[in-house]
Amino acid sequence: MKLSKRILVDCSDPSPVLPTTQCAMITAVDTTQRILVMSFRATYGNTQLGEEVLNYFVGKKQFFDVGMIFEFFYDAYVALWRGGLEQEIRNLKYKYPDYEVWVSRLRLFKIF
Repeated sequence: MKLSKRILVDCSDPSPVLPTTQCAMITAVDTTQRILVMSFRATYGNTQLGEEVLNYFVGKKQFFDVGMIFEFFYDAYVALWRGGLEQEIRNLKYKYPDYEVWVSRLRLFKIF
């Protein structure tokens, strides 16, 4: 599997008090298994965790026709999509039209 692109965007709620929250993801290509991967970074840091917890009480949004998701995650997806993911997926599907698209969550570990 080979990394194709890293995407990092500001996905925080507009607030003059809280620091900004960065949402991140990568795309990758595996020519052996014939797959394209979209991997979203899991919660990173206390600010993002706080926004997610507070957002729990706001409600959910319709995510296409597949179900409902919390507003924070919906907004983060849209920010990533508009921040380069849309063009990246279009380019990859053009280059590899018969590859499957897999979506995953990337968990980062801090090693001491």
